[in-house]
Amino acid sequence: MAKHGFLAKKRTTKARANADTRNILLLTMMKPNLTQNIGLPFTILVGLMLVLVPIEPVIEVFELRPYYSLEQLSVEVWRLLSGHFAHASWLHLAINLLNLILLRFVFREWVPAKTLIVFIIFSALFISIGLWTITNLTSYVGFSGIFHGLLIYLLLLHWQSSRVIFSIAAVCVIGKVIYEQLYGASSALAEFIGVGVAIDSHALGTAAGLIFYLTQITFSLVQPLGK
Repeated sequence: MAKHGFLAKKRTTKARANADTRNILLLTMMKPNLTQNIGLPFTILVGLMLVLVPIEPVIEVFELRPYYSLEQLSVEVWRLLSGHFAHASWLHLAINLLNLILLRFVFREWVPAKTLIVFIIFSALFISIGLWTITNLTSYVGFSGIFHGLLIYLLLLHWQSSRVIFSIAAVCVIGKVIYEQLYGASSALAEFIGVGVAIDSHALGTAAGLIFYLTQITFSLVQPLGK
């Protein structure tokens, strides 16, 4: 009797373990965990920025042109994405590369690679369509708009792991964007990088990051770090 009782208890424990395993796998599929494995999309981002070298012929082909008509834009639709990876000068490229690399190491855990790729495409299109709709710019190049969105997105994802630090950082980012909208960008920064600062891209990028995060949380597509 004792032996049969032991076997029954063992089978029950094994069944519970299997059920727990299935539940964990289901939860993982519904709410993908943050990960450090973003090597490929990160390499692609850096590679695109390096391939679209900041020389005039390349800029002319790949820059975003917000003054285009809808018909012109439909013919050269690649500009909606490519403009964010082209840069006006080598210094402009170096600054955005440095920002991206620093971001990679400040946030050790990221969303899965496929989510990161979707975010980059979404934010690039959101910024491009916004610039095309609300600004009078004749051209736009640079990764800074997407960078602002990616920064605020990662700050929100990590908020629960260090609420004070990341709250202050998020307020600083949003405060910077509001300041730029009220008083304009620093003329010293524009002179330093050799190109005008497109402050509207920073605002649109930040909005894209907020929208993307809130959409994921609303539909339980991602689980914030520390939750």
